[in-house]
Amino acid sequence: MGKRKSKWHECNVLHRSEGQADLWNFNASDRSFALKAEHTETEGNPLPVKLVGKTWRNLIQAKLNLGWVAQEHVFLRTIQMPECDPEELLQMLEFQLEKLSPAPVSQIVWSYEQIPSSEPDQITVLLIIVEAEVVEQQLTGFEEQGYHTDRLEMPWSHELVTLDRTKDRIWIRLGEVNDQIVALVAWVLNQTVQHVMVLRLPNSDEGTLNLTAQLDRTAWTGELESWLTEI
Repeated sequence: MGKRKSKWHECNVLHRSEGQADLWNFNASDRSFALKAEHTETEGNPLPVKLVGKTWRNLIQAKLNLGWVAQEHVFLRTIQMPECDPEELLQMLEFQLEKLSPAPVSQIVWSYEQIPSSEPDQITVLLIIVEAEVVEQQLTGFEEQGYHTDRLEMPWSHELVTLDRTKDRIWIRLGEVNDQIVALVAWVLNQTVQHVMVLRLPNSDEGTLNLTAQLDRTAWTGELESWLTEI
């Protein structure tokens, strides 16, 4: 019996920020996702057709075009839920969405990732919410550069899914966007990702003070919600 072929032969990732578009092209045929090429272009200018274009060849050698939604536009929330089948989980999330979303449900696009939990028969759900207007702007910008997006992703979400949960800690991932610092913060306790948030901070000493103040507020909230029992 012949070896089953990989679903994707090639993968592109496109990120638009600060007036430019950064494109990475990967070989996905052997699941190693080795980087084949990278290209930077001014926003609005077309990207190389040989990298992003789709032709009849892609019927055999499928190409996946991913677009990044910049992390500063994303709202994240973790929810501890009972383990269940995907369809039931989706219904449970939809039922809670109005309470959890920072914007009206009619004005958002949302998705989720599952993170293992230390509690038996429980899962941690990472809820990912973006305003629909931001998604539309992103897709329009991609199309203007000849990039037809198959899927939108948040750059840091998979780091949370694969995060080492063996030690209690506050995990912080920093990035610089438009002269601001964007911080992804995860609270890992009892081998479970208990809380996540995305912060926009000044790129100065004030940003450090704001981060410290936000961590203090989150600790206080964690005590009230009972997921943080020790400081």
